[in-house]
Amino acid sequence: MNFRSINHAAGPNSNSRGNNNSDDNQGMENSGASRSTTIRLAILMKGPRTLKLLWDEYEFEFNGNKPEKHFTSVERGRVKQVFSFRLFFWKAMEKLIARGNSVQSAIEKLYDAFGNELSVSNLIREIKKDKQLTKVQ
Repeated sequence: MNFRSINHAAGPNSNSRGNNNSDDNQGMENSGASRSTTIRLAILMKGPRTLKLLWDEYEFEFNGNKPEKHFTSVERGRVKQVFSFRLFFWKAMEKLIARGNSVQSAIEKLYDAFGNELSVSNLIREIKKDKQLTKVQ
């Protein structure tokens, strides 16, 4: 008998001792539910419409999700393409804020340098081309 048939024969609720008492497993599951810690998900927003939303998502807890700057390498890997694309914007914002700009003035400088009519994605593409932010004053 192979492994699959052994587990199937024992039943879906059986544990390794062959005991079909499902209360053994429920005690373990319920013990974690009584803790006061909350698990914040590592999820990126789909299609942010403004740079301010995109920055807030990076800096702060947004819609109960973990801030992107606190993602672990595994969490970044799950959303690798989107995270690495947005990283150009986040790094540009950090540079501008380090120069003494507020968040709002940094966003305005990016729009002034690259164009007010650009979508968020196209603006990030322009930032990606000008990594040193030579167009931003």
